[in-house]
Amino acid sequence: MIFPREKSTFIFIILITLSFLWVVFFMKDPESVEELGLEHEYHNLANDYFAIEDFDKAIEHYSKALTISPKLKESLFNRSLAYIRKNEYPKAIKDLDRVIELNDILAEAFYARGLLHEHEGRVERAVEDYSKALEVDPGYSDAFTQRKNALEKK
Repeated sequence: MIFPREKSTFIFIILITLSFLWVVFFMKDPESVEELGLEHEYHNLANDYFAIEDFDKAIEHYSKALTISPKLKESLFNRSLAYIRKNEYPKAIKDLDRVIELNDILAEAFYARGLLHEHEGRVERAVEDYSKALEVDPGYSDAFTQRKNALEKK
């Protein structure tokens, strides 16, 4: 019987093996970093680490992706989520600030940052972020509910 942790490790090894085989058999030039899109490989590997809750490794690989492509919003956003899971809120807010700077129409980034501001006791800033999330996506019910709750705290 495979225990849950061993199963996660087994699946992770399979994913790494498949990634390697893809590079060997389907790339014209396996030595070419440009064709591989190495930043996306690091991002995908980080997602795998996130899925098995190895947040330190996830952060490490999102950071490697960002070293290659500093404007990779997906890596910034996902790294912020990994920081949140590690209770490293200032780092998460910094990443979310950068995501919003790069893409000010991502409602989820405003919402996540609002949650962090609210958690840290900055209710006014949280309300601003929830409101901005609703401007971007008027149907974002979680942002609506959270803004309502935050306004009641004021």
